Amino acid sequence: MTYSKESFTDELVNWILEKVEQKQFGTFGVEITMHEGMPVSITKNERNTFKRISGGIETK
Repeated sequence: MTYSKESFTDELVNWILEKVEQKQFGTFGVEITMHEGMPVSITKNERNTFKRISGGIETK
């Protein structure tokens, strides 16, 4: 599937705004596959990280 410039931009911006509004902890990113100058695939990934605190001492 090839994305139009508008739909490609809309999808990325909306997804990023959604992540910011959710105020989640962790990391998120986007991988874009291009073919002949056109975006053909968007892979979105998220990684939530949590730190456990026991007795005021941070442990991993």
